[in-house]
Amino acid sequence: MQLNTSFIKDSDKILIAFSGGKDSIVLLDLLLKIVNKKQIAIAHINHQIREASYKDALFSKKIAQKYKIKYFETRLNLKNLNSNIEAIAREKRYKALYQIAEKNDYNKIATAHTKSDNIEQFFIRLYRGTSLSGLAGISENRDIIIRPLLDFTTTDIKNYIVKHNLEHIEDETNFQNIYLRNKIRNEILPRLNIENYDLHTHIINLMEQIKKDNEYFDGILNNFIDKNLHIFKDFIFFDINLHNSLPNNIKNRLIHLILYKFFNTSTSYNKISEILACTDESMTRPTKAMTLTTTPIKLQITKEINFYSDKNYIAIYRNNNNILSIDETKKLFEIIKEKISFFRNCELNDLFINENIKLINFTNGDKFKKYNNKEIKLKDIFIDHKIPIFLRKIWPLLSLNNEIIAIPFIEKGYYYNPNHNKK
Repeated sequence: MQLNTSFIKDSDKILIAFSGGKDSIVLLDLLLKIVNKKQIAIAHINHQIREASYKDALFSKKIAQKYKIKYFETRLNLKNLNSNIEAIAREKRYKALYQIAEKNDYNKIATAHTKSDNIEQFFIRLYRGTSLSGLAGISENRDIIIRPLLDFTTTDIKNYIVKHNLEHIEDETNFQNIYLRNKIRNEILPRLNIENYDLHTHIINLMEQIKKDNEYFDGILNNFIDKNLHIFKDFIFFDINLHNSLPNNIKNRLIHLILYKFFNTSTSYNKISEILACTDESMTRPTKAMTLTTTPIKLQITKEINFYSDKNYIAIYRNNNNILSIDETKKLFEIIKEKISFFRNCELNDLFINENIKLINFTNGDKFKKYNNKEIKLKDIFIDHKIPIFLRKIWPLLSLNNEIIAIPFIEKGYYYNPNHNKK
């Protein structure tokens, strides 16, 4: 067995996602044959779902000591989850791996996914609903993630274990069909293979064809993204008219690519269809969940990621309240100023900031005293200036002595005075 080393350089520091099972012990053994052990570490993510999970952690630590490589462990608190356990565990596991890698200067994270995992993933996505592009399977690399074992089947792994007498552990839940992946692995695939012994080969070939199609369309869409998307740290937006000019199958791929490329997530075909229906100019009979684009709409894609559209923009953004910096706000203002309303005194060319000024978020109920001493709800200011809803929570507000004195690049208030507390 030889690893796919096309994504590995001599200078790489590699963090191995290590469970202690067959796949991860084989990955470790193979990597140690081609990479200096000083550049390798293993990270064990203890989900604390199973009673025996502490034994897996002890075994993983023992393996690190045996091979004299660095060991990292993160414990997750997932005991009380009642639904969607697999998806939540995966999300938190990858988050923990990225944190370990960043903190300890590892530029690659290697996972032990195999060809058999890829086939199982094909059926999982088919079962849950996905687009054609979603059936391409697990990729060999994505940002700093590499998957060197994707050419090997479960049989290959078992044979390697026997040949090299590698110590490993068995997760007893792999034989319990309480999870969809286990049902597919233990029940569905064995039954299908009775009828067709070449099934695995056919599926892998199909995934390869889809992958090539994805590469072609992704090239077109990446060009669209480079030219038309406004990309900030936690949100992305672009002109809705450009989106509506695309064919529906390309729109579908675009949303998928944005979620994957910028937010490291995905969603079902049904959710994408719901999103597209919201942005379809030809839709004349909106359902309860969807409205015409003339009225701003907001949909939750995942727990953390939202979708928004109005008559001007489409936005996909992370659900947090991180305030934009003044420089980011200036860049944003230059992009949207042609589509919003503003008064003469709103550009704030003489914007002042000192140690007494705080940048705060908008919250519902905030009041703003205008230059004419008239108090108005801050929400109404945003409405009057036609600021998109998805930007309101993150637009910085200048606050002095618990008073909002200005809304950068929109309007100065009654209390705004560059000479205040100036030293």
